[in-house]
Amino acid sequence: MRIQWTNNGNTHNRSLPLSFAGVLIVVLVLAAFKLTSSPQEMQPTALTLQQGDVGQDFRLMVNAQSGPTQKALIAPSYQKQFIGGNLKYYMNVNVFEQSSLDEINNWAKAHSVPVTYPPTIEGSYVVDHHGIFAITSQVLLYADEKSAIADFHCCTYVGRQDSFSGYRDISVQIGNEATAFGGILDSPAHAPAYEPQLYAVRWRHGSVVCFVSVLGSHDIVFQDVFRLAQMEDNNITSG
Repeated sequence: MRIQWTNNGNTHNRSLPLSFAGVLIVVLVLAAFKLTSSPQEMQPTALTLQQGDVGQDFRLMVNAQSGPTQKALIAPSYQKQFIGGNLKYYMNVNVFEQSSLDEINNWAKAHSVPVTYPPTIEGSYVVDHHGIFAITSQVLLYADEKSAIADFHCCTYVGRQDSFSGYRDISVQIGNEATAFGGILDSPAHAPAYEPQLYAVRWRHGSVVCFVSVLGSHDIVFQDVFRLAQMEDNNITSG
């Protein structure tokens, strides 16, 4: 997959592997909203999904902060208005039961896949289990709405659909503008049945650019991620 973005009128391209880690890091349509607090007063870590939002069945694995001193690969002008961001990654506690870890790691070893922690969820575990396995929540906070709009429209993912089986863009209404997509992560080594399904929503709420995704079994539906996106959006509204 290639990511394409513009900076001062110039178009740039960069190849990116769409691994699950790539979805995390990146990892967009309508009414006008007003924030109850100014951007400078808001704390990014309070805007992403909280433990109470996702429930006790999920364990917080990553809580990463970013600030204005941290630069993008090629820093566009709107980055000068970047205040801060927060990325949270939750995993279902079932993944950490010994029987689950054994199943995931044994599959990885049998298919020459590196054993990681947190574990990379694929293989027979996907077939044997149901529901959401992992949740990603992210916000990027800007000093003004113009900069958030520039961030939201900065990049085009070229060929993203090639990294999924059954990829589909999904029409969604949340915040000022939004996009969403879903599909089963594709692997050249495994049949789709052994790869998890992913749904993601990216949207802009005023001066905040937001992202939520869920990774799970083949029985999860778009409403699973949209419900969580609405929770994150409520966190932003309440400031």
